[in-house]
Amino acid sequence: MKFYDRKDEIKKLRTLTSLDKSTMIVIYGRRRVGKTRLVQHVFGNDSFYFFVAEKEERLILDDFRTILMERRDYVPNFTDLDDFFGFLFTLSDKEIFIFDEFQNFNKINTGVFSIIQKYWDKYKDKDERKYSFLFLGSYTGLMKHLFKDYKTPLFGRSDALFNLKPLQYDVCKDILVDLEISTFVEIYSIFGGVPKYYELLENVTDRTLLNIISEQFLDIGAPLLDEGTNILISEFGTQYRIYFSILEAVASGASTLNDIANRTGIKNTSLGPYMSDLINEYEILVRKVPVNEKPSKSKKGRYFIKDNFFKFWFRFIHKNRGFIESGRPEYVLSKIESELDQYIGPVFENICVEFLHRLNDEKKLPFVFQNIGSWWNRKGDEIDIVALNDDTKDILIGECKWNNRKMDVDILTKLKDKKSLIKWNHNARTEHYCLFSKSGFSKRLRDAAEDEDILLFALDDL
Repeated sequence: MKFYDRKDEIKKLRTLTSLDKSTMIVIYGRRRVGKTRLVQHVFGNDSFYFFVAEKEERLILDDFRTILMERRDYVPNFTDLDDFFGFLFTLSDKEIFIFDEFQNFNKINTGVFSIIQKYWDKYKDKDERKYSFLFLGSYTGLMKHLFKDYKTPLFGRSDALFNLKPLQYDVCKDILVDLEISTFVEIYSIFGGVPKYYELLENVTDRTLLNIISEQFLDIGAPLLDEGTNILISEFGTQYRIYFSILEAVASGASTLNDIANRTGIKNTSLGPYMSDLINEYEILVRKVPVNEKPSKSKKGRYFIKDNFFKFWFRFIHKNRGFIESGRPEYVLSKIESELDQYIGPVFENICVEFLHRLNDEKKLPFVFQNIGSWWNRKGDEIDIVALNDDTKDILIGECKWNNRKMDVDILTKLKDKKSLIKWNHNARTEHYCLFSKSGFSKRLRDAAEDEDILLFALDDL
């Protein structure tokens, strides 16, 4: 599959590695997100690429020596990692050294981080030697610890830390267009923005939605059946069952601490550290509050899984693993089919927000918003999209519908009925409305929208 997007990251990497100084660059992010592909795309053969496999130090050193010998006339035998890094720092050219799965050094020899610190501090400012070290890692929590914890040897040494995020919807849509797959929102709701999963679709002959789900998740030998387990067990360690239980509960609709406690059986008072880890350390969950409230003060926080793939996997695959293992994948597929539109609804809302962000950047909305999100209260009232500008007192109120009927004026009427519930500049604000619909709009609604300057966006607009 061809390389897509990452323009900002490419520009930054090329700038940093072309500086007349030594640079240390850290790139971390969940597995499959494209870290290796990114650096290979930028640097190609103009770098030394070292994969840190989980094996004995002696074998690692043999692998590294073989790689160096491809471009060096003389490479000594290394007795240990101190020897190896000492040799790298004697090279006089402006070399680029890439270490993939860098966190695996933690299992091979924890002393390596102090070794790198020693040589970095000694040589990085030498005029005759310039280096670029790129450290790539898939375990978000551990990589953040290695470079952000002030107690660790490499704290404060990096010139840049890239948290490589999944691709956005508009990029994934371009990939699916090239793959001749038209179910953009549905596939994105399942795979999210992880490029590797889209590569799997290149070899699928029947590219209908249900067949893709079967082949990738449910069939014998399905490549993504164990994907969530393989990625997250190593990240979470011995307490992975607790984290898995929380994520399954959130994926199934539990969004408050009380809901999560009731679903998992974990006491509300005990959830705090695990929720904090999932939000701050592992960056899998996100806590949201009504858009007009401050996160630090609001008591209406709700929790959501950020990654579409994990959201899908925990809701449908992990939860139904027993049926899959007992030879009833067709039951799971029928369950997915019956619940898929309900599952996609919140993802569609996120896509609509992402779309509004792009329009906002291009100044194509009635005003430039400063903040955007959802709104809700304790009585159960909700509004899908609310965008605010505190300076101009403009507010954009929106509704998103992922269903198979055209949106009619009743939706607009209900939306207007709820506007007064938003406690924000009641007597001084200017109100605007936008509607998003999977299935389009009735003529009555189109006429009303034209009269009142209401923004309508159908699926094709996204």
